[in-house]
Amino acid sequence: MIHEPHYFDDTEGLDTEVDLICERLGVGVALAQRIKDYKDEHLAESVDWEVARILSTVLSEFTRPCKNLRARVYGLIFAAGLDQVNSCHSQAEIARQIGCTRALISHYVTDWADKIRLGVFKFRKSERSRSVFSAAQTLAWSKRKEQ
Repeated sequence: MIHEPHYFDDTEGLDTEVDLICERLGVGVALAQRIKDYKDEHLAESVDWEVARILSTVLSEFTRPCKNLRARVYGLIFAAGLDQVNSCHSQAEIARQIGCTRALISHYVTDWADKIRLGVFKFRKSERSRSVFSAAQTLAWSKRKEQ
């Protein structure tokens, strides 16, 4: 008779967060559990405050006067990386649909990312490269003015 080995769950040997706190801080299980509960409670509270801050910023921006509100909305969509939800293929495509430039959409993408601290770089430059591209654009404009 051939016996096949039993399936063992990969997570069986992993330490829990409480175990890691015990090891790291050299405390008992009861104290480690209290530390974890305290951390979780304060983390949830800070997440709630951050969500409220972001919502406040978004709503404030949408109540400000704007020449092209649709461009501002699409800027938020692209900044959050939610383009697939709305079947947006590119900033240029949306710009053509709503009658503005791709640069305006890009402006709002960067503006939203800065205001609500989004780390999605799917449709924009990294923070490090922004200053390089800005300097290059400034140089290009100054050369045009000289001619």
